[in-house]
Amino acid sequence: MSTRNTEKSGIADAITWPELAGVTPAVRSAAEWRGQHVPCITRSYHRFWALDYVFLPHGSVRVGSPRGPWRVRPPHTAHLYAPCTPYWEDTRMEKGPRHSAWVLFSGGEHTGLAGLLDPGRGYACFLDPQGILGSLLAQATRSDDEGGEAGFWEAQAALCRVLHLLVNAERVDEGTYRVNSASKSIESKFVREVNRLLGRDLAAPLSLARVAAEMHVSVSALSHRYKREVGMTPMAARRALRIHHAKIRLARGFPLKLIAQELGFSDAFHLSKAFKQVTGLAPRHFLRK
Repeated sequence: MSTRNTEKSGIADAITWPELAGVTPAVRSAAEWRGQHVPCITRSYHRFWALDYVFLPHGSVRVGSPRGPWRVRPPHTAHLYAPCTPYWEDTRMEKGPRHSAWVLFSGGEHTGLAGLLDPGRGYACFLDPQGILGSLLAQATRSDDEGGEAGFWEAQAALCRVLHLLVNAERVDEGTYRVNSASKSIESKFVREVNRLLGRDLAAPLSLARVAAEMHVSVSALSHRYKREVGMTPMAARRALRIHHAKIRLARGFPLKLIAQELGFSDAFHLSKAFKQVTGLAPRHFLRK
């Protein structure tokens, strides 16, 4: 069910699993590295989704182009890369111990992860001050101790918990998020009620004044409180919700014109423009990925 490879430059116990029919998203490979830093520049490229995590400082990274800017990798951060995204790591200035982990998985496009990526930087960064992600990734790399298919499902369970944390992480900046184990539970009653109103009829026109009236607050109070708690304006959240439903319909083969009608866009062009603004991809590129 799995294979295991060990690198001699430290401890990099990598486990790989074959594709399992009908399982998506699915863990495909996982590894945890312990050892000493080797000063070098390395290039990585994967055909699956990759979540790369560092427990300790890990030099700098640049993504997408060898001429892109270098960005520092502080401890307890994870980088999410879409399939076929090249990235370079520079550890020439690092000394002392190295501790990192990664997991490769298929089917990430079905979870909403693409909408988290920063189109300008080509990846998403997750701050993990509590070490929650790191603990789950380490669990995935050790799951094959269960042996055979049981090891796969142990790693798959860890991946599902990781994905739940990623898609519910708190937005800090464009393409940067903070992981919180209670990210769902801290959603206030106010936000839940506003979200219910925002998603009540996605095809019908909706004004902020109408939402504010139903919440018995002023438009200004609604906007400021919602943005403070969620990180975006109510109407931006509604647009993101409409695009989420557009993704589902696209994946099911619905024509763009029909999707636009069902979700309240004036036409297919209007939908395509909004889709690219939210996801960084045109609908046809989203389907191709």
